[in-house]
Amino acid sequence: MPNVGHVYILLNPSHKLLKIGKTTKTPEERAAELSSTGVPAPFMVAHSEKVSDCDLAEAKIHAELAAFRVNGDREFFSVSLKEAIGIVSKIAKHFQIVINPSKESEDQKAIWQRHVLKAQATIDDVITPTWMQRAIQTEKKKNQSGQKPSA
Repeated sequence: MPNVGHVYILLNPSHKLLKIGKTTKTPEERAAELSSTGVPAPFMVAHSEKVSDCDLAEAKIHAELAAFRVNGDREFFSVSLKEAIGIVSKIAKHFQIVINPSKESEDQKAIWQRHVLKAQATIDDVITPTWMQRAIQTEKKKNQSGQKPSA
C-alpha cells in the first residue's frame, strides 16, 4: 500500500552534501530529528514535495541520482542543489496529490519560496561565511573612508 508523504532535500552548512530522502512526517520534523544526531549544525529543508507514494518516489529519485551517491548505505549526494531540485520535482510530478488545486498550489508556492530563501541564505553562508562577509564589509568601509586596509 502506498505511503503518502514527502520527498525532501536537506542541507547542512557543515558539509556540502545533500541529504535526499523521504518521510511520512513533515520535512521540517525530519530535519529536526536528523539535527539531534550529533551533527555540528542543524539540517535545513531546501526543497520538498508531497507525494502519493514516498517509498516509490524516493527509490526512483535515488536511482536517478545513483552516480552522485557518496555511500550506498546513506542518502547523501554530491550534486548541485539546482540539479537535485530538478530531479526531485520531475519525479514527484508522477506522484502528485491534488486536494484543492488552487489552494494547494498557493500553499506549495509559499512553502517553496520559504525553503528557497532559507537554502540560499545557507548556501551564501557556506560560500562566504558570515564572519568573512563582515570582514569584507569592514575593508570596503575603510577603503571608502580613505583608511589603509588591514594587512
